[in-house]
Amino acid sequence: MHRPSLRPGLRSSVRSGRVLTAALLVAGGVALVAWNSLARAEASATAASLSVSLDEELEGGMREMNGALKAIGKGISAENRDVALEALSKFQRGAIAAKASTPGMAAKLDEKQRPEFVAEYRKMLAETVKLACDAEIAILDGKYKDADEILKNKLMGMKKAGHDKFQEEEEEGHGGKRGKH
Repeated sequence: MHRPSLRPGLRSSVRSGRVLTAALLVAGGVALVAWNSLARAEASATAASLSVSLDEELEGGMREMNGALKAIGKGISAENRDVALEALSKFQRGAIAAKASTPGMAAKLDEKQRPEFVAEYRKMLAETVKLACDAEIAILDGKYKDADEILKNKLMGMKKAGHDKFQEEEEEGHGGKRGKH
């Protein structure tokens, strides 16, 4: 079958249309690559900022928990009931903030081990919040001895176990564990 020839001016228009289409496709591809690169760079910067923020949140939560334990560390009684309740509320807030974070040590683990490590960390802090609530309920019920037992025998033990398992050791010459929570 024979195709009729395009007029010379029309042939030139078709050719320049194809060139224009090809140029637009190339330019679009370049723009897409540039946009993806910028998006990745922005996401990376956001992740780094979020990581610092989460580290600060973790440290802040741990400081709050520590301060609360010190405030009621001498024992819980009817005389310091209100102070103990306030301290336990602060402890719970700190534990919840810390639970929402991920310990820095997780980043150093193999990718396959990380989810289990983080899950154990969260479960331990959830159990810690639960124990703090149990102590609070005991205080509200006037069972100060029970609350004191939870504090000294359970919460303090969980603190040590948590730091042993989830807190990374610093290099020699820096005094052992970081932060002594």
